This record gives sequence, structure tokens and C-alpha cells, in this order.
Amino acid sequence: MNNTVKLEYSFKNISPLALWMGISSPLALKEWFAEKVECNEKEYVFYWNKTPHIATILEKKEGSKLKLHWIDSGDNDFFQYDLVTSELIGDTTLFIIDTCFDAERDEAIMLWDTQIENMRRVLGT
Repeated sequence: MNNTVKLEYSFKNISPLALWMGISSPLALKEWFAEKVECNEKEYVFYWNKTPHIATILEKKEGSKLKLHWIDSGDNDFFQYDLVTSELIGDTTLFIIDTCFDAERDEAIMLWDTQIENMRRVLGT
């Protein structure tokens, strides 16, 4: 059975635009998420070990939301990035929603934690 994992990462001292580029641009994603990334208006192609994995874009709101579905997964398998910036303190929060099997929940959380730390290093935050 699928499990939904909801994660929250706070970023200080980075513009929302820079963070958006970090999670949506192929060049930035190549630095922290996959070996190679290609995208067009309908899909992203992520490469790990030179093997392509295609994710269709279900929803994209420039600067705030990106929801992707792995085409080789079940209908309800997706991952989603949401950016929310606090006008009061200026921090930007990255919310990640991911689906995984119940038995893989802890592994999925550890993987995202590691990936986000890699992204922080690449973005200099």
C-alpha cells in the first residue's frame, strides 16, 4: 500500500527564485538530484546510472509548485514541491510530498534529507 510522506525544509538567506530554480531547472537538479536531467513542457527525464526515468508534469505553478508523476509507477505515485515564503521573516519553506510503499517510508525520508542537504550545499545555504 502506498504511503504519503510530507516533509518540510526551511531556507534562510536565499531568494525564493533561487530556490525555485534549484528544484525546477535541469542544470540545478543535475547538481544535487540526478546525474543528468532534461525537461520540456510536459515531462522531466532524470538519469541515474545512465538509465532514464521519466516523470510527467501534473502541475506547475511557476515559482511555487511542481508536481510530477513517474510514468513507470502506479497512478497515485507522485512527488511534489511547494514553496512558501514568509513575508514577515523572509524565510522560504520547501514542502515535499512523496509517495512510497509503507516499508520504504523511513528510507524515503532519509533519502530526501540527504538530497536536500546536497541541494543546500550546492545553493550555498
